Amino acid sequence: MSELDEARRTIDEVDRQMAALFEERMAAAGRVAAYKEAHGLPVLDAGREAQVVEKNLKKIKNKVLTNRRKWYILISVTITIINLK
Repeated sequence: MSELDEARRTIDEVDRQMAALFEERMAAAGRVAAYKEAHGLPVLDAGREAQVVEKNLKKIKNKVLTNRRKWYILISVTITIINLK
């Protein structure tokens, strides 16, 4: 297997893991929304969303990737919000 093939195989595996984790995250977000609705709490919380983004940005070791990661997190949070509506 060539170096290129190996790198692509790694990307495919990471993508598979990310898809599974995304589904798990969306299920958890759905449980949060259901809890909030059942208890009369607002489903959307901009402050909490900002905290999640900042907390996750701090986990990035390669600071060159921080801007890219920020876009990824923002997209993930946005998708979650859209699915909660």
